Amino acid sequence: MKSGLASFCTKSDKNSAINDAQSWMVQILQTMILWKASSIVKDYTHKLLGEEKIDNYNCVLSSNSYPNGSGVVWGKIITWIVKEKFLEVKTDYYDEEGTLIKAFNGSNLKANGRRNIFAHWEMVAL
Repeated sequence: MKSGLASFCTKSDKNSAINDAQSWMVQILQTMILWKASSIVKDYTHKLLGEEKIDNYNCVLSSNSYPNGSGVVWGKIITWIVKEKFLEVKTDYYDEEGTLIKAFNGSNLKANGRRNIFAHWEMVAL
């Protein structure tokens, strides 16, 4: 096999190679599993940290931490939400030790029909 994906199954602790014809199906399946695996509302405890201004937007900071023993991906997630529009403009993801792993930043606010969205998103691995 020249190229393809490698998959690691935690239940069986085995690696398996996936050919190119199967890779798109695996990517869709992995995305579906990740979306169903964690719910930020149910799996995390929430706390308002205060207010902060980011890129001229007045934001509310929300800290989302996992309770001990829950099987979530991130130890803590801090989200900046634009007060006037209820939009997420920035999110920082921390591991269980409290180390910042990645940041998700939105910019270029545009109207899309009756809604506003950030047209540009940047994921920064730290």
